[in-house]
Amino acid sequence: MSETLQTAIRSVPDWRTMTPAELQAALTAVTHEKKPESERRWSIAGISRVFGAAVGEAVYQAILAAGLTGNAARFAALGLDATDPQWLAMADQLIVSPELAAIPESTKQQLKWIGHQETRLWSDPVTLDEIRTAKVELIASEDRYAAFASIVARANAAVGVAELALKAKASPAKILSDAGDAWNDV
Repeated sequence: MSETLQTAIRSVPDWRTMTPAELQAALTAVTHEKKPESERRWSIAGISRVFGAAVGEAVYQAILAAGLTGNAARFAALGLDATDPQWLAMADQLIVSPELAAIPESTKQQLKWIGHQETRLWSDPVTLDEIRTAKVELIASEDRYAAFASIVARANAAVGVAELALKAKASPAKILSDAGDAWNDV
């Protein structure tokens, strides 16, 4: 199984208790992360360049119709920071405005999230069986690691006791007995 899929699964909180369907939903859920600073500010010219002049003008008119004249002036001149929560609130308001009625819903959503990029923990198609297999392998791997760590801890404890017994000039039987006790105590 892909190490990358296992890494993605491991990054989901409470992944051990989730069903494969819940894991699939968590892995493929869309989140919006802010774009770099240079890609956050959008003006009427930028919107028009990307979506067409009609969309840029419609957004500008919708901002004016909503009574947001300060935003309209900034949108026409320097642009607005499209990652600002005010942009998202304004976008929600504008999406339902009559000025944008002719614009497709997908374009409206692109406008709303233009200062963000969509991300997912896992973007490739993945089946429930692949997720189930990856989860089983992860749990088995963790169990193997825990068993190995336990053996190492026991061995270290036994060696430490044996070294102390040797320094104390204990008999071989006493060393073996103390090391065995240390092994079992860990």
